[in-house]
Amino acid sequence: MRAQIGISCIATIVLGCGTGWADPPVIKYMVPSAIAPGRATEVSFVGSNLGAATNLWTSFAAKSENIRCAEDRAIFKISLPPNCANGLGAVRLVATNGISDLHLLMIDRLPSMEANGTNRSAASAQELKPAVALDGACAERAADFFKFAARKGQRLSFEVVAQRLGSALDPLVRLLDAGGHELVFCEDTPGAGVDCRFSHRFASSGQYLLELRDTRYDGGSQYRYRLRAGEFSLEPAPLPFHVKPEFGPPASLLPQITEVEPNDLHPQNISVPASIHGRFAQERDRDCFQFDVAKGQRLLLRSRTRSLGSPCDLYLRLESAAGKKLAESPLTGPDESSVTNTFKEAETCRLIIEEAAQLGGPEFFYQVEIAPFQPGFGLSVEPEKLQGAAGGTAEIKVLPERREYDGPITLSLEGAGHGFALESNVITSTSKTNASTVKIKLPADLQPGRLVNFKIIGHAKIDGQEFAATASTRPALRKLFPHLPWPPAELDGWIALGVTPAAPKKADAEKN
Repeated sequence: MRAQIGISCIATIVLGCGTGWADPPVIKYMVPSAIAPGRATEVSFVGSNLGAATNLWTSFAAKSENIRCAEDRAIFKISLPPNCANGLGAVRLVATNGISDLHLLMIDRLPSMEANGTNRSAASAQELKPAVALDGACAERAADFFKFAARKGQRLSFEVVAQRLGSALDPLVRLLDAGGHELVFCEDTPGAGVDCRFSHRFASSGQYLLELRDTRYDGGSQYRYRLRAGEFSLEPAPLPFHVKPEFGPPASLLPQITEVEPNDLHPQNISVPASIHGRFAQERDRDCFQFDVAKGQRLLLRSRTRSLGSPCDLYLRLESAAGKKLAESPLTGPDESSVTNTFKEAETCRLIIEEAAQLGGPEFFYQVEIAPFQPGFGLSVEPEKLQGAAGGTAEIKVLPERREYDGPITLSLEGAGHGFALESNVITSTSKTNASTVKIKLPADLQPGRLVNFKIIGHAKIDGQEFAATASTRPALRKLFPHLPWPPAELDGWIALGVTPAAPKKADAEKN
């Protein structure tokens, strides 16, 4: 009888927490939202279906220890090396019932504490003592208030990290003196997206208030923030995204060119192909480059700004040496501009690069790649994560975007390891909008609770040359982080597979 009870209990645990058909873990938020270099930080992941969590995957080099897990909360201790700089990273819970979505966190040397949630008025303001960072969430139609003391002549910096962590919060901050007079109003800050940051030197000693709310007065558990306060400098460069070497983006094969001022009226001579790195040091700045082209040469110019964390919206214009316009980029809003042009004759031409709104400053940097146009294709996939049972299959939809190429595309896996295979791995349709669903066969010896990261690569022979393209996961990342127009580029292309147990046969299930 005791043996039967024991078997029944074991079956209940397996069915409830670790089956291939159980719902995967879901993370709603984590506290704190940052971990500190050089020491261990206990992080609580709050959500559902977390009882079977076994490991924590991190995009960066770290050690993690499973402290305890329940269905609504999993606690892991994360340790970082002491030389790790402030920045951002990604984490994912791994469980026998699958894997969670990616979540972003910060690497921050400031000590963390939680906002108490009762500071919805100036009278009930929570005390903060810089240097410190507070993790909280704004309530609907309400603001969070914090009080602190400052000395005459003291300069303090304040920064809200919200959107950059994937939060729905569009923060607004006001600095008030003891009489309620507004000293600073801060909303969007160039280089930080809709997040805000500022420094202030206090004219007199005394008590001060900080008011933090959503610009639309929205709120809830998804409107979380990390409020940083202290005597630290505010860097114009975006927070770096930390990844292990294998997740680093491939290095550009184009020659690297750094913009040299002054090049507003007298163009800087370059050779193409090239990758130009520049910056608009001040408002109304413009950069001009000059290079030679051959008759019939076709060049593709692609810019990168927003995807690098710069607030620039670039305008590109190609001109002849005599000033005749040859081509220009359309205004693309949040997308990044590009130009394709076939030159009718051999000549010296100029590329003029401007910020569309004529803005400038240390945050306004850009990159423009100039290379020969190549027929080919791009690929994208709809999910950025899959669940699959050992010995079974997982399906994924691959969408090609063809560029003057209508031939077959052969797909392969990169990084999955031995025993994985793709079924129906050739896209043969010539339609430019076609999609193909491929099946990934999993090895039978995979252990449940394992995470496998891989990429899907498309191959083709075009005009006698080998062509390859990695399937982008950017569409899926944008769905996962709807408040981040440009999710971290380092995550693009990586697909995570969570290995689950195989579902029991019907007869075995009835027997249990």
